[in-house]
Amino acid sequence: MPLKPNIDRHDTDILILGTGGAGLFAALHAQQSAPPGTKITIAVKGLIGKCGCTRMVQGGYNVALGYGDTVERHFMDTINGGKWLPDQDMAWRLCEQAVVRVRELENEIGCFFDRNSDGTLHHKAFAGQTADRTVHKGDLTGIEIINRLMEQVLSRPIERLQEHRAIGLIPTPDGSALAGVLMIDMRTGGFRFVRAKTVLMATGGGPTMYKYHTPSGDKTMDGLAMALRAGVPLRDMEMVQFHPTGLLAGAHTRMTGTVLEEGLRGAGGQLLTHAGQRFMFDYDERGERATRDVVSRGIYAEIRKNNNPDQEGVFISMAHLGPDNVRKKFKGMVNRCADSGFDLAAGKVEVVPTAHYFMGGLWWMLTPVPRWKACMWLAKMQGARMALIGWAGMAWPTLRFMAGSRAILWAKISRKWGPCAQLMKIFWPLRSNEHAIRLPMPPRRSSLYAKNCRKPCGKMSA
Repeated sequence: MPLKPNIDRHDTDILILGTGGAGLFAALHAQQSAPPGTKITIAVKGLIGKCGCTRMVQGGYNVALGYGDTVERHFMDTINGGKWLPDQDMAWRLCEQAVVRVRELENEIGCFFDRNSDGTLHHKAFAGQTADRTVHKGDLTGIEIINRLMEQVLSRPIERLQEHRAIGLIPTPDGSALAGVLMIDMRTGGFRFVRAKTVLMATGGGPTMYKYHTPSGDKTMDGLAMALRAGVPLRDMEMVQFHPTGLLAGAHTRMTGTVLEEGLRGAGGQLLTHAGQRFMFDYDERGERATRDVVSRGIYAEIRKNNNPDQEGVFISMAHLGPDNVRKKFKGMVNRCADSGFDLAAGKVEVVPTAHYFMGGLWWMLTPVPRWKACMWLAKMQGARMALIGWAGMAWPTLRFMAGSRAILWAKISRKWGPCAQLMKIFWPLRSNEHAIRLPMPPRRSSLYAKNCRKPCGKMSA
């Protein structure tokens, strides 16, 4: 006789899977838009504010707020960095909304970003950008953002399921809709089924199957796996972003593979071979400030030329910028290297390209979902495109806020659980074609438009 496990039942109106910057931002916007009595639940397999990729963001948040910078220029950097493969409507929305979101983070969420002496936001240089536009908090920006978001969520009536690992999207008996999500309570080992009128996926994930990788071991792409098992198509899964400067600290430490941030090269850091020679200008006229894909391939080519198994990587050197200056600007990176026995400020640190982020994901357009008589708008901002610039860790919160507001609409429409439950991934879900909620999108930005939207701006700092 088959065993029947005991499964706890739990009901909610809106269930958000994941509590990185995307999930917490969505929860806050859903709570702000919700009518009285709406139950919002966030679930995470770790602890709120202590897991997720947003907390690991070091460099900052790209936003066109600097002197002479424009959204159009930011947009063009994004399209060029993605080799003209990005969806231009989504890229435009990302660049446009970044301005709104960073102001919201400061004025409503309470984030403190570094400022210039005149009180304006400080923008540091990042590779692949034609203007300094990276807003930051030292070199540990993600910690600042996630801590402030966590404080806001904890102060509001948002239900929290911590240490709950989602393992499956459960359809209704007739397969016509999503009924809820099956989870494991990692504290007890028991199963819990959460019924929800709306399910929003903010699960993220990272390429931890590579030898050198930046995400921690819990970034296992559970959300993509659940969606794939449910019949939702994936796209661009071959688009893996490699960060050029992963710390090469040896096999004895888990620090190997962790990122030394983009701002080091943006500030003038040099990549050197084991013979002490710079090499990036052999691969790109921008040198170390080329996009991540170019720099990663350049480093890999030099490693192959070396043909010495005892010399796995190349070196990054900051000493020529002044040790005291480096310690002041990159305190977090200096301390990280010091923990592994390296002197970033005055010496050289060995680095290697490290798998950083999966740029693919769920299909981005109106896609009929097998087994479910529904459609979903699966917004796809990433893909082959922005991966090459940097700041992917902060891309999702820029747009995820809209998902929270749209989740409220579906919680209102879905008066009961079961066939009315919906699955969301960014933006807005479509219950069926006759109930389609379509928000206005900016006009399609063709290649002709994009080529003519360059605008002059101030000189970029070294």
